Amino acid sequence: MKRSLAAISTTVLLLASTQAFAADASAGKPYIGLEFGSAHGSFKHKQSGFELTANATAFNAYVGYQFTKYLGAQVNIGSGTNLTKPYDGANGPCPTGHYCYYSFKPHLYESAYLKGTIPFRDRWSIYGIAGVTHMDVHGAGGFKATGTSGSYGVGLQFYGAPATALTLSYTRLFDGNIKGQGQTVKTTYDVAAIGLVHYFNWPQVQ
Repeated sequence: MKRSLAAISTTVLLLASTQAFAADASAGKPYIGLEFGSAHGSFKHKQSGFELTANATAFNAYVGYQFTKYLGAQVNIGSGTNLTKPYDGANGPCPTGHYCYYSFKPHLYESAYLKGTIPFRDRWSIYGIAGVTHMDVHGAGGFKATGTSGSYGVGLQFYGAPATALTLSYTRLFDGNIKGQGQTVKTTYDVAAIGLVHYFNWPQVQ
């Protein structure tokens, strides 16, 4: 996760030195995007006190509408790979035929956001998102839980073409409790990602 943040910071500084293009051409247009990145998750089981913290891979797709060059709304859907921790033997040797690791996987998450954008120097813009995420988590041994929390993030869009931009983002995707099977897990899940967004020419807002 630290390496991902360093890479994003370096890229932002490089893009900031580029010359003019058309970053505000997205006003009044629907858009779609894809992102792929590094996730950092923390899961603390409230009943036992057990905690798992690990890194994994996350990916998501989104659709949205940019009402003006400053304000939009979007809906995301995504998933992530397993965050795992080896069995620590606290309760004795791992029994034969049982799971010998702890595991949590964000099986599916859906988010809804308002998006504020500030264009800079025509070729790139920064944006912030704020909204809610519903997350469905699966764990080793058949554990399943769901929860909803606030979600927010920041990002950069760099236009390589009038309607297509490279995106770099950092999102606090989830920060709250997930519950299932009589158990509660305090969950935080952050994603640093790179992606592409494309704005369509129709329909237009006059």
